[in-house]
Parts: sequence; structure tokens; C-alpha cells
Amino acid sequence: MRLKGRTAIITGGAKGIGESTAQLFAEEGAHVVIWDILNLGAEVSTRINISGGSCEFQQVAVNHPHEVLEAVNTIISKHGKIDILINNAGITRDRSIVKMDQSEWASVLDVNLTGVFNCVNQVVPHMKEQGYGRIVSAASVVGLKGGFGQSNYAATKAGVIGMTKTWALE
Repeated sequence: MRLKGRTAIITGGAKGIGESTAQLFAEEGAHVVIWDILNLGAEVSTRINISGGSCEFQQVAVNHPHEVLEAVNTIISKHGKIDILINNAGITRDRSIVKMDQSEWASVLDVNLTGVFNCVNQVVPHMKEQGYGRIVSAASVVGLKGGFGQSNYAATKAGVIGMTKTWALE
């Protein structure tokens, strides 16, 4: 129960790594708030609650700042704090540079990079005010080494690494 009494946001928590993280955090005692665009997040939340955890789902597109702000305000109003933010939401649109179009480039940057900015930008003031907070942002080795057909994805993951190092200094 290492997270007992903590409120944690898990972006992209409807499946995969985000779902596993949400389950683990709930098992460790956190109240988990899953943010995802997929309604599967509601099913994950229900399963966690049935198994004895504490979880809720908010349908949030992290690349839409107004949705992030509204969701943060709802959590603060309901729970009084946000202790942990796990930036896990992400998409891929893999294509080699000669085949990638502008929309494939922009959509990946919008979710994977701007989405992380939006979440941190809205959560940090509350963490600073309460004098406590932990933020983990998912990156990838592709952000350091590149990957064939992943110009957009590699750029976002390198960007997440750079932003995270900058925020640590701040």
C-alpha cells in the first residue's frame, strides 16, 4: 500500500502499459483516475473497483488543453489534490519520410508531445501549491536512437526526454 491516500492520473490508461499501471497503482492504494479517449477506460475502471481498488474514468483527449483543464478542475474539486501524473498516452503513425504526410506528422506530435505539455502545464501548479507531486513521462529508446519510419514518433519521444529534463531543473 505504498500509494495509500494518493491521487494518480494515468493518461492512456484504457489499455496496454497504461492499463497495467492503473491496476498496479490501485493495488498499491492510490485512487486512480484514468484519462483516455477510448471508452475502454470505463471498463478498466469498473474492473479495478470490483477487485477492491479505487478508480474512475474521465474521457480526456490530452491534446485538447480545455479538456485537460476541465478534467484537472474536476479532480481537484472532487479529491482536493493530484499527487501523481503518469504521462502514458501516445499514438504512432509510422511511415518512411517520403511517404509520411503532414497529418501523420502533426497528429503524433499533437498527442505525444503537446499532450504531455498540456497535462504537466495544468497539474504542476496544484502540485506546487500542495508541496508534493510526482510526474513520470513515458519515452522510448527511439527518442535516442531513431527508428525506421518513425520520424514523428522519435521526435516526440526525444522531445519528451528534453522537456522532462528541463522541468526537473525548474
